[in-house]
Amino acid sequence: MHNLGLVLSDLGRHAEAVRAVQEAVDIRRVQASRAPSRFQWFLGQILTAFAGVLFVAARYQEALAAAQEAVTIFRPLAADDLSTRGPDLIWALNVLESLFATVGQLEDAEAAADEAAQIQHLINTHEVDP
Repeated sequence: MHNLGLVLSDLGRHAEAVRAVQEAVDIRRVQASRAPSRFQWFLGQILTAFAGVLFVAARYQEALAAAQEAVTIFRPLAADDLSTRGPDLIWALNVLESLFATVGQLEDAEAAADEAAQIQHLINTHEVDP
């Protein structure tokens, strides 16, 4: 459903895209509630993509909520495994930053961009150090 939603969004069929990705989010939410360690990452991924689909559909407040939830999911995952999960958090923060900027919340946009940059710096430092 997730991939279908992205294709529909690319085709400009925004209402159908939102429905398809919402269905995928709902499925991942159930899976994550049953097996968090296995499915939280997937839920974060789909929520970040959902935020993008909602953004293209001009449903900015819903997009913000999805992106914020994704960031909330990815923060502890990145804290546990920065090199593997940090890029996911950076992606979600970049989406969040764009959404904040779009709705005029520029201080929040700057904070999200700064956090993403700090995480990238930590990843770069971690990869250089043995």
